[in-house]
Amino acid sequence: MHLKGRRHRLQYKKKVNPDLQVEVKPSIRARKIQEEKMRKQMQKEEYWRRREEEERWRMEMRRYEEDMYWRRMEEEQHHWDERRRIPDGGYPHGPPGPLGLLGVRPGMPTVVTGDTMGLHDYEKDERREKDARKMYSVTRDYAPV
Repeated sequence: MHLKGRRHRLQYKKKVNPDLQVEVKPSIRARKIQEEKMRKQMQKEEYWRRREEEERWRMEMRRYEEDMYWRRMEEEQHHWDERRRIPDGGYPHGPPGPLGLLGVRPGMPTVVTGDTMGLHDYEKDERREKDARKMYSVTRDYAPV
């Protein structure tokens, strides 16, 4: 064969050697269909790549949250173990729980100070505020105008 062009090879195949292999050139329509297939394939690959990446991220976050949970549980366990070692449970005003009949927790010594005997701190604060308001209203009534 003396020429390399595709058309010359097709003519040579037709006239001289029917066994000669000549590549088939796709038509414009066939080329567009092939390009569309390739584009869709690339989109699918991108979709699956992103999905796997998101799944890896979710698993990583799940592991992180799980680690944080167990770390918090260990810290709480350590905290309560320390509390058990202290005789009064580590509470300066006694262990938490319901109050007894006299407004104090059972087993706690009652501090007697004046007219606020057996009252809690918040009740003492309320009484002080009430007394202060009463004094302010009395001094305001008698103040020179």
